[in-house]
Amino acid sequence: RITNYELRITNYELRIGISPTNNTQHIGESIKRLIANSVIQLASKETNMSTLYEKIGGKPTIEKVVDELHKRILADNTLKPFFANTDMAKQRNHQITFFSQIFEGPKEYSGRSMDKTHAGMALQQPHFDAIAKYLSESMSVAGVSADDTKAALDRVSNLKPAILNK
Repeated sequence: RITNYELRITNYELRIGISPTNNTQHIGESIKRLIANSVIQLASKETNMSTLYEKIGGKPTIEKVVDELHKRILADNTLKPFFANTDMAKQRNHQITFFSQIFEGPKEYSGRSMDKTHAGMALQQPHFDAIAKYLSESMSVAGVSADDTKAALDRVSNLKPAILNK
């Protein structure tokens, strides 16, 4: 006789068949615990995916996004001059921690405020639009969904007055 245990979670299914042995009851109890723990772990993973930071893939994805963003910015002759005297390694770290923070990740950004950072740069709407476009493209390259990219760009757009000093 085979004892079957089933677990259905939306589109996922787990079926386990146990043949009779001397420890069938023990094995059955172990499987029940395994199933119960799996449900708890699945629920926990679902709960942890509530922030934009987690949805987009956390720090590894943000690192990819920033690296791709920098490639695009430095290839643009209208934006490259703004970074002529910038330590790009330091800039990379600042942007990773900054994006992490505004996307509800770790609060580790220790740089200046956006208005102070961009003061005196005379950035205009076309500069902001180009960087927003490159950020969107970079997020797509990194595998971020369209919905999460839009959510990220909305957060960046909220900073436009400070970035453009207007």
